[in-house]
Amino acid sequence: MPRDRSDAVATSALSSPSAAYHAADTPPPADSTDEVREFMVRTWSELLGRSDLTEHSDFFVRGGDSLLINRLVRRIGEKFGAKVSLYDMSRRNLVDQVALVHSART
Repeated sequence: MPRDRSDAVATSALSSPSAAYHAADTPPPADSTDEVREFMVRTWSELLGRSDLTEHSDFFVRGGDSLLINRLVRRIGEKFGAKVSLYDMSRRNLVDQVALVHSART
């Protein structure tokens, strides 16, 4: 805890409880789904070497394999700090993966 010159707790350096409460209740920015979507499309394109992706694209049908989906999951963790299941990711199309990653962020 921060201390002042008299070694007392410096209450002025502490955040107010109401400020911390409101910060925790603040929803993620409205554009955060767009950020996830852009990241996912870009990463799929890089990993698969394809640009003809739609929201209903299936990672494995488009040329993905177990090694590439592992890379995808690792990149998601690095970018968003989100932990998503490899199993869950492998069973979803692009738009559903975006929703899964977005929900894991919040």
